[in-house]
Order: sequence, then structure tokens, then C-alpha cells
Amino acid sequence: MSFESMAGQPEEISLADILAREAEEVFEFLKVNGPPLEGFKREYIELQTSLDTLLDSIATKEREVEIQNAELAQVKDQLMLSRRAIDDAQVQKENLQANIDHIQATQRNLIDR
Repeated sequence: MSFESMAGQPEEISLADILAREAEEVFEFLKVNGPPLEGFKREYIELQTSLDTLLDSIATKEREVEIQNAELAQVKDQLMLSRRAIDDAQVQKENLQANIDHIQATQRNLIDR
């Protein structure tokens, strides 16, 4: 989410900043209206705590996913390199077999003479 700053440039505002501003407004309202809203205040604080915990959990999961994606990319690279090595080995095998066949044919021709 972005807002215009005083210089006219878009200013990035994080979700945490927005929630903090909203919390300030709510607590100011509760401060003005006093005791009748104590139950609401308790529930709001519990909700805010739950939200903070959830946001922390999401951030942790995002880091875990990033790590797993990096590991997956490494495995893909290793797999690609292994496939290339297998393909190269197959070509070498075919070349060696062709050389062996040629040598054996040459040997038979020499023996037959």
C-alpha cells in the first residue's frame, strides 16, 4: 500500500504501520469513552495479540518457504547437471562402442587376408 508523501513521491506503508495507526486511534477512542468499553478493550487487545502472533507465524512460514525454494532450485540444478553427465557418458559409450566395432572389423579384415 502506498500513500503520497509531502514531496509528491509514493511512500510505502507496511501493514504493521497501518495496524499500529489503527490501534492508536482505537485506544484514543477507548481512553476518551472510559470504563463502559473495558470489555471491548480487553477483546481488542486479545485480538491484536492474536494478530501479531499470526503475522509472526506467517513471516516465519514465508522464510521457511524461501529456504525450501532455494533448496529445490539447488536440487533442480544438481539434477540438470546429472542429466548432462549421463547424456555425455552415453555419447562416450556410443563412441567407444563404434571404435571397438571399427577395431574388430579392421582386425577381422587383417586376419582374413
